[in-house]
Amino acid sequence: MRPTRIVVGENIERYRKELGMSITQLAAKMGMNATQIDRYENAETNMGIDKLDEFACCLKVKTIDLVEDWED
Repeated sequence: MRPTRIVVGENIERYRKELGMSITQLAAKMGMNATQIDRYENAETNMGIDKLDEFACCLKVKTIDLVEDWED
């Protein structure tokens, strides 16, 4: 079982790319800078449930989709 923050980071990146969205574009929607988004995608930063929900909303997915480990 992989750490949740790694799974979430990979899923954020995956869904962002599926939408054709750059890190800069996602950062703007989230009210953050691109470096912060990069840290989340690379599992360098933990996040709370509120931030997870915000990512899900911006990426147009359910929150559970961000924690689903697609490698299992």
